[in-house]
Amino acid sequence: MLAGFIVTAFFKINYSLGLAAAMLYLAATGGTEAESYKHLAADAPYVKDYEHPILISEYFVSEELTLIELLRMLKSNKSVKFRITDKDRKVIKTIDEEELGNLCLKYDLRTKLKLARSD
Repeated sequence: MLAGFIVTAFFKINYSLGLAAAMLYLAATGGTEAESYKHLAADAPYVKDYEHPILISEYFVSEELTLIELLRMLKSNKSVKFRITDKDRKVIKTIDEEELGNLCLKYDLRTKLKLARSD
């Protein structure tokens, strides 16, 4: 944005680009610790807060669910295992949060569990 502001100075100056660049710079560098975005990383579901109790949970889920639907079940105060079941409700596989993360990196988040393989 700053470069755009400088370029417009040679033609017809655009003050809004300069103002936007200044505000972006101040927002990125200014502010207190509480105003920064660091708390978002700490609240990520895969970052566990071991200073507080962690609930261990197991879910029985259909192989028709998508990866994003499983991701929504993750919490920072909970350790989760998923038992994936077929149409007959027989457990065909058990995955933990780490394996789910690997599947999410390998496949699109809308991929159904029956199509996602962690070979």
